[in-house]
Amino acid sequence: MPAIDTPPPPSVANVAPALAAQPSETGFPGQTRGFWATLEALPHEPGSWGRSGLFGLGALVALWAVLFRWTWATWGSVTIDSGREMYVPAVLSQGQVLYRDISYAYTPLAPYFNALLFRMFGIHLEILYWAGALAAFGSAALLFFTGIRLSCRLAGWTAAAVLLVEAFRRSLFSFPLPYSYAAVYGCLVACLFLWLLVRMSTSANLLWKFAIGMTAATALLLKLEFGAACYLVLALDIVAQSLRERSWMRFFQWIGAILPGLAVCAAVGAWMISIRGVWFITHENIDSWASSYFMRTYGKLWLRAGGIDWSRAAIESAAIGILAFGVLTAGLRWFLGRMNGKVRQLSLWIALAGVALVITDQSSPTHFVRIFGLRFLPRETLGVVAFPSPMAVLVAGAALAAWWYFLRNDTKEANPAMALALTFSAVFCARTLLDTKSYGYSTYYDGPELLCFLILVSLFVAPLTASKRIRLVGTSLLCAMCFLSAVLDSNISDAYFKTFVPLVTDRGTIRLPAGLAANYQATIAFMKNRAAAGQSVMSIPEDTSLYFFSGTKCPTRACIFVPGVVAPGEMTDEVIAQLEKNRPQFLIWSNRKYPEYGAPRFGTDFDVPIGDYLRAHYRPLGSLVPFDPTQWGAIVWEKISDTSRR
Repeated sequence: MPAIDTPPPPSVANVAPALAAQPSETGFPGQTRGFWATLEALPHEPGSWGRSGLFGLGALVALWAVLFRWTWATWGSVTIDSGREMYVPAVLSQGQVLYRDISYAYTPLAPYFNALLFRMFGIHLEILYWAGALAAFGSAALLFFTGIRLSCRLAGWTAAAVLLVEAFRRSLFSFPLPYSYAAVYGCLVACLFLWLLVRMSTSANLLWKFAIGMTAATALLLKLEFGAACYLVLALDIVAQSLRERSWMRFFQWIGAILPGLAVCAAVGAWMISIRGVWFITHENIDSWASSYFMRTYGKLWLRAGGIDWSRAAIESAAIGILAFGVLTAGLRWFLGRMNGKVRQLSLWIALAGVALVITDQSSPTHFVRIFGLRFLPRETLGVVAFPSPMAVLVAGAALAAWWYFLRNDTKEANPAMALALTFSAVFCARTLLDTKSYGYSTYYDGPELLCFLILVSLFVAPLTASKRIRLVGTSLLCAMCFLSAVLDSNISDAYFKTFVPLVTDRGTIRLPAGLAANYQATIAFMKNRAAAGQSVMSIPEDTSLYFFSGTKCPTRACIFVPGVVAPGEMTDEVIAQLEKNRPQFLIWSNRKYPEYGAPRFGTDFDVPIGDYLRAHYRPLGSLVPFDPTQWGAIVWEKISDTSRR
C-alpha cells in the first residue's frame, strides 16, 4: 500500500485564539510552555502565497538583479583562493583528474560541476559569475519559501534579503567568485535541506525521505562538514518521526529511502581512495581532515578565524553578548506590550525613518553612522539584538529546549519540525559558533540560522497571543534592524571600488585596483609569450588565477603553497620531483604573505625545503613593472642552467 501524507493539523491561524482562550499561566514556566506550543504549531501551516508572497519573491528578484549589476566583476581575490576556483575546473574540463593531477581541499562535486559548465559553455570567468549568482538567488528563494511554510514570511524574506546582501559583498567571501564554490553550492543545498525538513515534517511519503537523503548526499560530496550536519539531523528526523509514528516498519522504510544517497557517496569515496589510497586523500588533499598536517599545525588559528575559539576572552565576550541580547529583547517585549495603537504606528514610522537616515550615511569610511547627532557603531548597536555574534549559541539553546518540549509531550501528536530546523541551523553553522556576522565565513552558513533566529525572537518579542498590530510592529522592527545591520556591514556602496579598472583577458573580465591590474596584465602577457615559446612558468606561492587567465598549467600537482597545504615528507618530495621532471623555465614569485598563520613567508617560514630548492636552481631577474612593496608585486626568477650551477 503506497505511503500517503498524513492530514495536516489545524492551521496556525487558529493557534492565537486558542492560546488566548486558555487559562493564563503566570511566571516563566507557563510562558515558556506557551512559547514552545506556538513554535510547534508553526510547521503545520502550509502557508498560502497570495499577493504578498508573489510581491516578496518579486522584491527578491529585483534586489538580486540590482546587487548583481551594481557589484559586477568586483568580487573575489585573484591573488588568494578565488584563483584556485577558476583554475581547477578549467584543467578538469581539459581532461585532468582531480586529486591525482591537481590537489584539492574538498570533496569533488563542486569542481567537477564547474568543469561541466566549462565544457558546455566554454572556459570563461562569466560562467562562474552566473553560477554563483544563481546559487545565491536559489538559496534566498528557498529561505523565503521556508518562511512562508512556517507562516513567518517576513522573517523568511528578511533572511533571504540578508543572504543576498552578503552574497554580493565585494570580497572573496562572495557567491559569484568565492574562496570556495563548494561553500556556495553547499549553502544552496543546506537551504534546500531546511525546506525539505519543514515540508515533510508530518509526511510519511517515502519520496520526501529519498529527496532529503539525496540532498544530504549532495552536501557530503560538496564539503564534509556540510554533509555531516545534514546526515546528523536526518538521523534525528528518522528517530523523531519513528517515535511519532510508533512503527518499526516505517523506520526501516525510511532507512531504505536514504540508502541510495549513501550508496552514491560510498561509490565516490571508493573512487577517491582508488587513486592512491586513504592517506593520500585525507593528508595530501583534504586539509581539513582532523589528522592532516594543516589541521595539526595551523588548524587552531584557522578555526579561530571563523569563530570556534575556546579562549577565555572569546567565551566572556559571547556571554556578555548573550546577556545584552536577553536584556534588550526582554525590554523590547515589555515596551511593545504597553504601547497603545497610535504609539505603535508612530514608533514604526520613526523606526523606518531611522533606517532611511542610517542608509544615507552608509558610505562613511569608518562605518560610524549618525542619527539625530549621535554616533553609533552598527555592530555594537543594531547587531546586539538583530545580528548578535553568539547567534549560533542562542539557536543551539533553543534547539535543546525544543527537543525537551517534544519529548516530554505525546510524541504521536507533537511535531518535531521546528526542533529539527533549529538543530540543523545550529549544527550547520557550528563553523562560526561564537562569531556569526554578516560577512566572512558566516556568509555561507548563516542563512538557515538567521531564519530560525528571526522566528524565535519575533515570536518572543511579539507572541501570537498579542494583537496583530503588535506582531506587525515587533516583527517589522526586528527584521528592519537585521537587514540594516547587514547593509551597514557590507561594502556594496564603498566608493573605493569605483576606482577599480577592468582586467580584460581571453577568459573574462574582472575589475581590480589599477596597480594590481597593471601587474597582472604584464604577468599574463609574459606567461602567454613564454608558453608560445615552449617554456613553462610557475606562480608561487599562490596567484593561481595567473594560470587560468594565461591558459597555462602549473608544473606541479600542488598549485598553491599556503602554510600547511604541502605536508612535509612524501608530499614535499613529490613537489620537488615534479619540479625536476617538468623543469619550469621561470618563476613568478610574488610578495604574498601569510601573517594570519604566524608563518608569513613562503620558503622561509614554511615549505622551507621547497624554498631552498628554488633558490638553489633559480636566480632573480627583476619585476615586469616597477616594484612597489606596499602593493602586490612579483619578481621573475629564471632557471639556472646545469652548466652555470657547476
